[in-house]
Parts: sequence; structure tokens; C-alpha cells
Amino acid sequence: MKVVFDTNIYISAFLIPGGNAEKVYVHAIDGDFELCTSVAILTELGRTLDKKFSWEKQKIVQLITFISDMATVFKTTPWLRVVSDDPDNRILECAIEAEADFLVTGDKHLLKLGNYGNFEIIKLSPKSCKRRVCRRCKAARAQTYYKILQVLANTADSVKSALRKR
Repeated sequence: MKVVFDTNIYISAFLIPGGNAEKVYVHAIDGDFELCTSVAILTELGRTLDKKFSWEKQKIVQLITFISDMATVFKTTPWLRVVSDDPDNRILECAIEAEADFLVTGDKHLLKLGNYGNFEIIKLSPKSCKRRVCRRCKAARAQTYYKILQVLANTADSVKSALRKR
């Protein structure tokens, strides 16, 4: 299964210890699904961590390097104009290029789309994932949802343990 994280999922994963985004990110680190990203997403992530959260440049570079080493990184060309927020179009382009199964986001503009091309746009919440599994997913896609749900059910201690292994 190929999964693309919106920038807001990365931000949540690194700024909210023990949160759902961190748990699913650890799941990606463990190789339970293929995490796909793009140069545009990583650039937006770095810019956001710098401007909004005042992260040190060296820390941002280390994080971007770590993500790049564990994920499949695509270099996309901007062409899509589906939503009004241009960075959201870059997220969609990555999911298209990656032939992703899912795009995980908290962005309302993207969530309103529900599906785009051959991928499903989902919110990172157990209730949302479960509802979509029951209604729309084929067996292979359901397995990814169930893996995400399992991660969401883990305790903060197991997440911390998994992070220490990095």
C-alpha cells in the first residue's frame, strides 16, 4: 500500500508526542506501508517548521533527510488546479504521481474531495478510518486501514519505544 501524508500530518507527528499522527508515522517507519512524498511536500514542511514553529535549520535538514531516506520521494511538476490552496494541489500531484492508495490529511478542502483519481483522501481518526473501511475499501485497502487503526490503539509508551529504535 502506498500512502501520502499531507504536510499537516508531518507537523502533527513531530510536534504532538504520542498523538495519532506520530503513531501512524512510526507505522510508516516500521515499513507497514510505503510512505510516499515529494520535493514540494518536503519543501513546504521545512518552510512551515521554520516560519511558524521557529525550528533550527539544522534540525529541519535532519528531519527532511530522515524522511527522504525512509520514504519514496517524487519530483513532481506543478500542473493541477483542483483546490484554491496551491500547496494542496501539490499534495494531490504527489498522490497521483505515486499512484497512492491513500492521502492522509486534516485539511478540510482536501477531505471534501473524498476521492481523487485512484486514491482515497482520509482523515487521521479511528472513527473516520473505520467508517470508510466498512463502506468503501477493498480487502487490500482495508488491511492498510486496519494497520492504521492498530497504530492508533497503541499506547504512548509503545510509540516511545519504537522511536528509540530509530
